[in-house]
Amino acid sequence: MRKQFALAAILSLATQSQSVVAEEYNSSPFSMGLQMAPLTFGLSLRFASSENWKWQAVVSPADAEDISYTLRALRTTRSTEYWNSYLFAGVANGRSTFTFFEEESTIVTGGLGVEWSWRARNNKLPPLLGSVEFGLGYESTSDNRDDSDSETDGIILVLGLGLHYQF
Repeated sequence: MRKQFALAAILSLATQSQSVVAEEYNSSPFSMGLQMAPLTFGLSLRFASSENWKWQAVVSPADAEDISYTLRALRTTRSTEYWNSYLFAGVANGRSTFTFFEEESTIVTGGLGVEWSWRARNNKLPPLLGSVEFGLGYESTSDNRDDSDSETDGIILVLGLGLHYQF
């Protein structure tokens, strides 16, 4: 009985917080689309937990031998009706299997992005959001070429592009 009550309370709170966020945006707090980020180009799901915070997961659609994913936080710094600028931070991990070796990379990233709504041009357009990002990251890669393990790491330039549909 206690478990059922706790589950009902959690579901009630989650539903209320989602409806408050949806009221702020006059739409759902979810958006889905494509994102290009270091190590990952693939399907993206974003959740706006408040007016200033979005959480994003990006997964590359690949076979079992090649997979990568990115988890990110986006903090809005300036916003208007049709565009906003934001800071982002995230971590990406990917694994690739080639003919003679396997490679695994982890990247920690941060930077600045700009997002705009296509409805800025015409209100009749679908609720699509485009984004461009620029930043820096730290990459650590390990591979097992020629029966020897090696690791490389260093600072990288981060460029990202995104296209999302706002539900």
